[in-house]
Amino acid sequence: MNVTAIVGGPAHTLAIKSDGTVVGWGYNTFGQCNTPATLSNAVACAAQQNISFALRSDGTIVNWPSVSYCGADNAPVGYTNIVSLAAGNFHTLAVIPWPATPYFDLATCGFAPDNSGFRLRLQGLSGYWPIVISTSINLLDWTPIFTNPPVKFTLDYLDRSATNAPIRFYRAIEQ
Repeated sequence: MNVTAIVGGPAHTLAIKSDGTVVGWGYNTFGQCNTPATLSNAVACAAQQNISFALRSDGTIVNWPSVSYCGADNAPVGYTNIVSLAAGNFHTLAVIPWPATPYFDLATCGFAPDNSGFRLRLQGLSGYWPIVISTSINLLDWTPIFTNPPVKFTLDYLDRSATNAPIRFYRAIEQ
């Protein structure tokens, strides 16, 4: 069969063949093992409970079956630069390359000792571009909460609105 990779999900398994096609077996109530006839050039796969995903060599994702009530219609669309996939029982992760901006580190973070907010310390900033810090509660919808003029080396930020916030994610970009 010339299999180059195998991934196992909670209820079914997918194998990538050397010709870039995918075969599946196992629990198939929704058709998650029935790979689309048009699927080609697969380089990676991921298997959720009831959904299958394949990453093509051009960085796009194909998912099946197309059953909106089991979440298959939530695949990221419009991306052509995905480099990796992973899946859990009811979620899939797609890794895209970080923008081509200078790299910096999140040196420290955590709630301030007096509980006045959440503290972030960014180090290794280039000093060439403004720093934009955004927050999200779902990793999809990002809201800028702070923009700072270019800073070289270190930036400390205290998010005072985080004391009563639900789950919150942060990202910082020099742009």
